[in-house]
Amino acid sequence: MKRSSDGALLFCEAAVEHHSPWKSIEKPSRVLSAHEHLRRCGLLRQCTVLTAPSASEAELREVHSQRHIDEVVRLSAAVGDDPHNRTLAEPDGRGGVYYTAAADEAARRACGCVLEASRAVLQPGARIRRAFALVRPPGHHAGYDDTEGHRAEGFCFYNSAAVAAACVLRSGLAAKVAILDWDVHHGNGTQRLFYGRQDVLYLSIHRMGRGYYPQTGHNDEVGEGDGVGLNVNIGWPGDGLGDADYMAAMELVVIPVLLSFAPDLLIISSGFDAAEGDVQGRMNVTPKGFGDMMCRVQQHVCCPIVASLEGGYCEPVLSLCCEHVLRALLGMERDCSQRRQAMHKLTEPTLREVIHIQQAHWPSLRTQEERTHNYFLAAQQDSKPTRSSSRVRKAWPVDSSAASKKRHQKKASSSPKASSAAR
Repeated sequence: MKRSSDGALLFCEAAVEHHSPWKSIEKPSRVLSAHEHLRRCGLLRQCTVLTAPSASEAELREVHSQRHIDEVVRLSAAVGDDPHNRTLAEPDGRGGVYYTAAADEAARRACGCVLEASRAVLQPGARIRRAFALVRPPGHHAGYDDTEGHRAEGFCFYNSAAVAAACVLRSGLAAKVAILDWDVHHGNGTQRLFYGRQDVLYLSIHRMGRGYYPQTGHNDEVGEGDGVGLNVNIGWPGDGLGDADYMAAMELVVIPVLLSFAPDLLIISSGFDAAEGDVQGRMNVTPKGFGDMMCRVQQHVCCPIVASLEGGYCEPVLSLCCEHVLRALLGMERDCSQRRQAMHKLTEPTLREVIHIQQAHWPSLRTQEERTHNYFLAAQQDSKPTRSSSRVRKAWPVDSSAASKKRHQKKASSSPKASSAAR
């Protein structure tokens, strides 16, 4: 099937150099295996492949302090393979973040890819309107400086989505940017950076509860100052949620808010650790489910879209998720229909709470009470609710055959840099 519009893929080979000599789930094979899978599927031939330079220090300073940048540079240069230095470089505990000699450059290249993708889709008369940045390390946990709650953490050094958003706003390519984050972990860095801004809308669908990292992203965190109402959290207080639950969040909260905000650019922090088979999230979203969410967004949002890889650590399912999302971006998947699937018992109360909190800021949520009622009524008639479960189904092997294709988310502190740009 031909795509409806041209799309671009950005892949940074420099990411391979950043790898831990110790065992880590955040490793080069995450993107290497996904890239190879996309090649075997023939999707690389369907894309315009773009290259990008590393983000400059000035571009990084749009969201990060000079102190933060200097600290990443210093630790990257100092650490090497010395295990003693590695311990010193992990203020959040073993496994929170690891530094290597290539960490700073890999993170700059990831930022550069997302920024280049954003510029490409925003150029006047641009042929490319959709782009996917297959990058690592992830970025959405990185904040403004190196103080607690803002520093490099959760495998993240620089915040790629935030850098891209801030730079296109500064340059005038966009007046308003929305960031949709469906990584299973809350993007605490992204939220903090834009919490007081009125030109950036941040929406996050993530898991909460029982000390789940990073323990931010409560539903009542709505922004402050000029940014009140422009921070929308959908925090699931448990595990085991799947396609029907995430699509309900999209239909009842995300899409109505996006339509009201009317961004000039939508950046999707596309983490896949909520995927079925990824033990980090213990969720049950299928690769097709992620593709359906992307498809649904494209049906309603007219602005250019850039998706950027965040988390996702089960490599076989990560590759399939990348495939389905890229197919949707290229217009090769138009069927967003959901199979009849049980809705989790946490879904309705969670979404009703979010709607109740956010309707003061979004009139579109106030006027859809009947639609919300009918949505959940239809779901109840379809099937009985499922119980929360910590069990995760076995991941599929990476296979592009027809058979496999059938199988195929503390209070925030204030923003360090508030904007006075018009909403």
